[in-house]
Amino acid sequence: MRALAVILSSVLSLIAALHLYWAVRGVGTGAGVPSRADGTPVMRPGRLSALAVAAALVTASLLLLGQASVIRTGLPAVVLSVGSWGVAATFAARTIGEFRYVGLFRRVRGTPFAKWDALVFTPLCFVLAVGAAAIAATRTSQGDVPRDAESAAVAVVDTGRVAIEGGTLFWEAAGSGAPVVLIHGGNLDRRMWDAQFEALRHDYRVIRYDARGFGRSSPADRPFRASDDLASLLRAHRIERATLVGLSMGGGIAIDLALAYPDMVRRLVLAAPSVRGGEWPPDADTLWLAGGRAAFSRGDSIGLALAWLESEYIRTALSSPAQAARIREIVTDNAGHLMRRARDQELEREQSPPVDERLGELRMPVLLLIGGADTPPLRAMALAVAERAPRAERIDLPGVGHMINLEAPAAFNRAVLAFLARP
Repeated sequence: MRALAVILSSVLSLIAALHLYWAVRGVGTGAGVPSRADGTPVMRPGRLSALAVAAALVTASLLLLGQASVIRTGLPAVVLSVGSWGVAATFAARTIGEFRYVGLFRRVRGTPFAKWDALVFTPLCFVLAVGAAAIAATRTSQGDVPRDAESAAVAVVDTGRVAIEGGTLFWEAAGSGAPVVLIHGGNLDRRMWDAQFEALRHDYRVIRYDARGFGRSSPADRPFRASDDLASLLRAHRIERATLVGLSMGGGIAIDLALAYPDMVRRLVLAAPSVRGGEWPPDADTLWLAGGRAAFSRGDSIGLALAWLESEYIRTALSSPAQAARIREIVTDNAGHLMRRARDQELEREQSPPVDERLGELRMPVLLLIGGADTPPLRAMALAVAERAPRAERIDLPGVGHMINLEAPAAFNRAVLAFLARP
């Protein structure tokens, strides 16, 4: 589609250039009057020709600028469409002027432009303009946007809500191709996938969503299963099989879905997954709990969220000031959800038998990404999946903590894209 847009804009630019050449050479009319001895009109550039030259120059410039942008970013869908129709309108006006003074079938010595314009260039230009406009609409619906990850969060085109039992899930989607669903970690939301959303959307239909109780989705105020919510999302998008990419809690949701609905899962990418059914050691990651309990007792949701940022499994992701600010923004935006979860305890229903006893049932290809600096309990969960899932492969990332996609986005993206590209 990108190449076709470039070809169309190139052809339109060439036609506009020919139009300029003929107009400047005085082939156009607009003020032509008979003056030769044989009665044939002498064609002079008049006001209509001057206007056509100016219009063609502007539209050709827009199209040429549009070509460069299409090649680099795909941004100028609107410019391409408007420029195309501008060229078509210019030729139409030009042809009307020629008809007025020359006529469609009258032979005028040295002036073939009227016939070519009427019979070839104007119809061709309209056809190309329609094609360019259709491409512009298609490209806009697919979300052609700048490729920098910072703008990915606002660059999506498709958004919506899916009905689930007792509420809705908010989702965003872009791109085309095989479906890939991104599932965020606990106390975060879909925005944690900004870099991956942008990296994947050029080759896949990528969907990210806020799990129940997070972001813009409904609160978790009644018993539910996150895997059932995800199944509802896939059905609403008419997706039969998808690749699931999940981190931490999101990895746990992906595993739950793969066990409950194995036919809906093509591949699993699990980054530091939490596995339901296991037990946390009593002394695991308790440093932040004192501050969290104090904030909870006084009803301070922001204080509770900030205390969670001191936990071992997220602290290593805060080394970059810009990234720390982004994570802090996402976490504090979800502070109310965190407070409700702490107040209502865990409302999510466990599967039976426990998931940690069923890891051997994961028959699809599984990619495990494990941070070398992650906490021991979470590393143990990931290693259990790597050992028991029959088709699991493991990639260790030395020096990387729990938030793998945020701490090592380039390595994460390379591993995921290579895994997805396999037949």
